[in-house]
Amino acid sequence: MGAERMMRQQLFTVQESGHEFVRRLRSWFVTAARDLPWRRTRDPYGIWVAEVMLQQTQARTVVGYWERWMHDLPSVRHLASASPERVLKLWEGLGYYSRARNLKLAAQVICDRWGGEFPEDLKDLRELPGVGRYTAGAISSIAFGKPAPIVDGNVARVLARYFGIHEDIRKRSTTEWLWSAAQVLVDEAFRQGFERPVACSPKRTVTGDFNEALMELGAVLCTAANPSCGACPVQSGCFAFANDSTSVLPKVSPRPKTVALRNAALLLEFGGRVLVHQRPDRGINGGFWEFPQVPAPGRTPLTARRVHRLFHLEGSYDLARVASIRHSITRHRILLEVFKGLGRGDEVLGDVPGRWLDERELESIALTSAHRRIAKRLRFETAEGISIETGSCR
Repeated sequence: MGAERMMRQQLFTVQESGHEFVRRLRSWFVTAARDLPWRRTRDPYGIWVAEVMLQQTQARTVVGYWERWMHDLPSVRHLASASPERVLKLWEGLGYYSRARNLKLAAQVICDRWGGEFPEDLKDLRELPGVGRYTAGAISSIAFGKPAPIVDGNVARVLARYFGIHEDIRKRSTTEWLWSAAQVLVDEAFRQGFERPVACSPKRTVTGDFNEALMELGAVLCTAANPSCGACPVQSGCFAFANDSTSVLPKVSPRPKTVALRNAALLLEFGGRVLVHQRPDRGINGGFWEFPQVPAPGRTPLTARRVHRLFHLEGSYDLARVASIRHSITRHRILLEVFKGLGRGDEVLGDVPGRWLDERELESIALTSAHRRIAKRLRFETAEGISIETGSCR
């Protein structure tokens, strides 16, 4: 039997077992739901911001960012009128910075096209910059109570294990099956009526609670490694548990191999200030500030003389290595070698205009994650041999 035909038959299994799956998940979520701040509102703006922040980021990290964002930009109108610099500063450290730029663009569209009122139609939501199938489904179900499905990594893992899907979940046909299965289940939840978790607002929606329960199961119990099957509310019907295959399901094709890169960064200090450049609006980390940096290909250790040449510095500079930073941008693993020297106050260093900032001013701008670590650790002081490890800078 072909894989696609088998998955079509498995969709009938979803329909047949959906009632019990939803019922058990409901009972578990009532008491097990984490009390997260965005779960206490049906404001589509707050839900939208949270869902975008949660992409590629763990909930415990997002809490502080979301609360600061909602304090400073409490409505879609505030976001639409905010400066790009303010938006990026609030996003600093979350990574995947195109998400922040798209939030602002979408807020402007909402104000221009719908007078600042969030559209409820799924098609209209999908037309907003940066809003894809998942985000639109989350807003539609959680804020407006529509039976719209959602499939993220957590949901895909739960469904593939529970229903025994052996096909690569990154294949288009498998992805479409997962969305169809999620639709069947959210429709069933809508028919049943979904009880509200006690920690959340009484204004929650039936479909939103079901979708969040499905994601919660994947986030806290049905994890990629070492799932807590003993505590799972739907263990009795799970194919992977019954067949001892949680370690092989879901099947996921390998990601592209990582690429090692090396860059050189330059800390030029003059009169208590350091030189920073702003990245172009388009491209990786667009609009963020950083210390001047250039590619430094090759494997041999960087020397002050070579860094002098890489930056096309005119005249004599006494440069010293002050830090080595490892960070990641998508599939690139980057070693950033940081050199420091005394500037003259008139350097431009390339086509990008620069600014000389003191420590207080530096704190007020949006720096990329790796360069923020430089600023915080060094405090403009030479510290020979410092090695700094950072997380992803995306």
